Amino acid sequence: MMLKLIKLNKLMMLLFSIVFAREVEQIGAFSGNIQNVVIQQKYAYLYDSLEGIIIIDIGNPILPVEVGTINLGRDTRNLIIDGNNLFSVDGSDGFTVIDVTDKTNPAEIE
Repeated sequence: MMLKLIKLNKLMMLLFSIVFAREVEQIGAFSGNIQNVVIQQKYAYLYDSLEGIIIIDIGNPILPVEVGTINLGRDTRNLIIDGNNLFSVDGSDGFTVIDVTDKTNPAEIE
């Protein structure tokens, strides 16, 4: 089984199970005002324009669980994950680095 992420209408993250090209099944979802999504291992990092950055445990894709949040107080144009560093690209403000070692307590690196 392959897990595939689909973002739909900036309102929901949908998780699909793909066994064969003809066997696609929606198996999970997470609602919000989602603007950006990046996945690393069993975590999805979402930017929600109302809530900020949300970390979702998708280890069980049928029941995605919110495990942590951080609100930077500004828009995020793009998210990039590298190891335990999440980069929030802020447009004219440049970018912010967030330490996501502790998924329940992400912290801005100054």
